[in-house]
Amino acid sequence: MSNHLYRLVLQVPYESAEAFAEAIEIHCDTVAWTECQGETTAKVTGFSLKLPKEETVVRAVSIAAEAMGVLAPEVDISQISPKNWVLENIKQFPPLTVGRFFIYGSDFDGQIPVSRIPMKIPASTAFGTGNHGSTQGCLIALNGLKFGSVQTALDMGCGSGILAIAIAKRWRCPVVASDKDIKAVRIAKKNVAANGERGLITVVDGPGYQKRILKGRRFNLIISNILARPLVKMSNDLSNYIAPGGTVVLAGLLASQEVQVLMAHRMQGLKLKRRIRVDGWSTLVLQKYAQL
Repeated sequence: MSNHLYRLVLQVPYESAEAFAEAIEIHCDTVAWTECQGETTAKVTGFSLKLPKEETVVRAVSIAAEAMGVLAPEVDISQISPKNWVLENIKQFPPLTVGRFFIYGSDFDGQIPVSRIPMKIPASTAFGTGNHGSTQGCLIALNGLKFGSVQTALDMGCGSGILAIAIAKRWRCPVVASDKDIKAVRIAKKNVAANGERGLITVVDGPGYQKRILKGRRFNLIISNILARPLVKMSNDLSNYIAPGGTVVLAGLLASQEVQVLMAHRMQGLKLKRRIRVDGWSTLVLQKYAQL
């Protein structure tokens, strides 16, 4: 094993964190990002066994910044010991309690709180650990739904699978978890297995709602924690798959983007039931008008 590891750090805008994490992913062995409390920025951190080529990383970051129309952040590469790398991950993703849900990493050796629903989500799964404001908003929304209100569910843009796992564990109902990112699908499948929920959760890959497994189906819960633009774009498709009277949870949008997302879904017969804001991120809970 190498005597040293290399850490790569970027300070970026909240809404651009995922894109910058993807930009440096090829140059690292693991990448994670967390919000900076009380600020509008996020910290993207990558770890590598080999020294990343700084000029190559800077170029990748610059391309990502240009594509998003934001300033390219400074790239900070430093050398650390393997022992400190493990500690860094544990510090970045300590156990988290959101309502009845208790999220912990693979290195957690403490006691799970009584009457909490435990979910094991390794820190290496980055934004799907529950630390991000949009994920927390979704968990708060799920925590507030009635116990018997969910019989079938769809997690569109499932990432690490944390929300699908939360739904399966709370309601013991079948869940379809979907993502267009093959790597996310692989991670979600591992997390589903680690939480013992392969019998209830089906993880599939592919863009949007165009999947054979969804054809002809209606769900009484659809949750989608992605970004504002794709939420608006897929609002019509979503309305075709949510059952009358069903609940929709939308996240991944900033508070300033609420209006455009709400307008698109109101046009599809959905009404706002609850608004949740965590660290500048908004989660919207909507309901489909029941057919008369």
